[in-house]
Amino acid sequence: MKKIAYVTERKTGLSNGSSVRDARLLESLRINAEVDVIFNDVSTYGRLDSILFSNKSLPDDVKNVLLSPSYDYVIVSTFTVSPFFHSYAHINPNAIYYLCDSAFHMRSQFLNLKFKLLTFFLSWKESRILNKTKIAYLGGDEISKIPRKYQDNAIVFPFHIDLNDNVFDESGFISFIGDYSFTPNKVALNKILELAKNSSLNFKLFGSNFDLETLLPANVEYCGYVEDVSDAYRGARALIYPIRYGTGVKNKVIEAMSFGIPVIGYKEAFTNIEFEDAIILSEYNSFSDRLFFNLLSYSKKSRLFIKEKMNKGRVSTFIMEQLSRVK
Repeated sequence: MKKIAYVTERKTGLSNGSSVRDARLLESLRINAEVDVIFNDVSTYGRLDSILFSNKSLPDDVKNVLLSPSYDYVIVSTFTVSPFFHSYAHINPNAIYYLCDSAFHMRSQFLNLKFKLLTFFLSWKESRILNKTKIAYLGGDEISKIPRKYQDNAIVFPFHIDLNDNVFDESGFISFIGDYSFTPNKVALNKILELAKNSSLNFKLFGSNFDLETLLPANVEYCGYVEDVSDAYRGARALIYPIRYGTGVKNKVIEAMSFGIPVIGYKEAFTNIEFEDAIILSEYNSFSDRLFFNLLSYSKKSRLFIKEKMNKGRVSTFIMEQLSRVK
């Protein structure tokens, strides 16, 4: 069995997308390899340190792991804004970076000028690492945005998810889940409320940071943040996702699919998800018609895709095949 050192800057036990992806990757790796986890805490560094300085001296325990001959592979789960971003490759150019998302992909979907300038800087940092070592992303959509001259050093560590109970209800409500402080979700919310005003369907909104003073149509209910995500899908006929921004993988999309809930959204909702039967719409006006389609077949296809393509065993085997390209 291969032995892997896994250096991570992502804290365990958090519910944010980055920590969830980190935990899922570890689960996948441990099926076919022996994995030692080393946590490198970056929380003591300020934002300026993280952005301007990315070659800080690593803690001794991390250095020792990077230099150890005991491991077949060293994987570093980090961020382009990490104060140690360039340090790992300086110590061990064979270390494999796990970024999940690409700054090049983010840059292609900028939300404002400030974000555009930041992602130009971050993609420059990313390109410097891609010149030296391998970087793992969540899927082909990330890699397609990387300049061609760097793509040979890009590999894929896909996300996995377990198949959940089928909670699809043909006569149920339309669900939307998100953090409403996130700009793309704010835009999506406005679109959904506009859509609901002219619909006979019921809509339920879930998630955090919702403005409770928002005027909701009679057929729209805000249900708050749910501890058990199944509560947001149980009895739904679809998850609506009119999001024009997508990097990594939309956790809520594949969660819904795992429960048999069809997802209706723009192509960005399905970023790095190679689902041929996805209900992808190119314009907002198409949503109202599609919500009334017979969605049972899409429910079945969604669960089948999760079962066959995103199960832990298949993903683990694929990741080990990707690692074999490194050495």
